[in-house]
Amino acid sequence: MTGARPVGWVFRAGGFTPAELWSLNLADGRRVFAKRATQDWLADALRAEYRTLRLVEADFRCEVVGWEDGDRPLLVLEDLRETYWPPPWRPGDVDRVLATLERMWALPAEDLPSAEDVRTIMSGWRLIAADPSAFVRLGIASPRWVSGCVPVLRDAADAVSYRGGAFLHMDVRSDNLCLQGERVVLVDWNWAVPRTPRLTPYTMGRAGPCGPSSLPTLPPWLSGSGG
Repeated sequence: MTGARPVGWVFRAGGFTPAELWSLNLADGRRVFAKRATQDWLADALRAEYRTLRLVEADFRCEVVGWEDGDRPLLVLEDLRETYWPPPWRPGDVDRVLATLERMWALPAEDLPSAEDVRTIMSGWRLIAADPSAFVRLGIASPRWVSGCVPVLRDAADAVSYRGGAFLHMDVRSDNLCLQGERVVLVDWNWAVPRTPRLTPYTMGRAGPCGPSSLPTLPPWLSGSGG
């Protein structure tokens, strides 16, 4: 898949899914990043990300090194471990990110899935309004706030239009982007849809990815990836 066998590896902890994440050093001197699905819904997400990456020919997406489909797909990308992951944001960083988003919005988007496909993903307030008990138990908002504000937020989310023709990533935030000199690289492309660009949700204050763990045993699905 990569043309060279791995000679060093680091398991990457972090993220919001149980996908397996590895940084690999290859025998030919290259470094790559491997993502493997561990559940059926992650397999679908990884396939969606690979399909989207194939549509994007620009420096703001990761280079695809290899792909293997199956029950537990494997996506191998360029390794970005030595790039800069904000925060903190340095002077000029936000401007570079916003300029990159403008370039992305201008990409052809007719081959992306319908934006309506992600409406259910963005329907958290409706779920909370239907049964707020679990949200209240978190202790981050009072029952009075929940009863007064959640219905308003639910109705506002329901009223959002998912129409538009711009190419949107739909998950732009600081832990899904990094900077390499003047280059901005976005990761995790599985939610990309055509939509109105002013509605894109980007959050600049999130913490970067967690640091690596100690060197673990390389799993079998990676040890044979040199072929």
